[in-house]
Amino acid sequence: MYPSTLTPCYPYSKVQGYKNPNMLWLDITTILSAVGLTTAILLQSRSAGLGGAFGGGEGFHIRRGSEKKLWQITIVLSVVFLVSVAAHLFLR
Repeated sequence: MYPSTLTPCYPYSKVQGYKNPNMLWLDITTILSAVGLTTAILLQSRSAGLGGAFGGGEGFHIRRGSEKKLWQITIVLSVVFLVSVAAHLFLR
């Protein structure tokens, strides 16, 4: 009545015999970079008011210290996310 082995729901498992096991690492990279990118964007507190949303605000701003490091991390995470999503398109 029931099969002797239950297959997991995850499509990249070895039980189902997925052709490209590197897709698991690509999935993990995409998820971690998405979570990290979301966190890095939310930590940036520039233009917090409504005036900053419509173009008003301070004007030119020089990033220094931890703000500059967070900005660089955001750029790196966005590149990693975009590359991993593009790799998903070509490797499937």
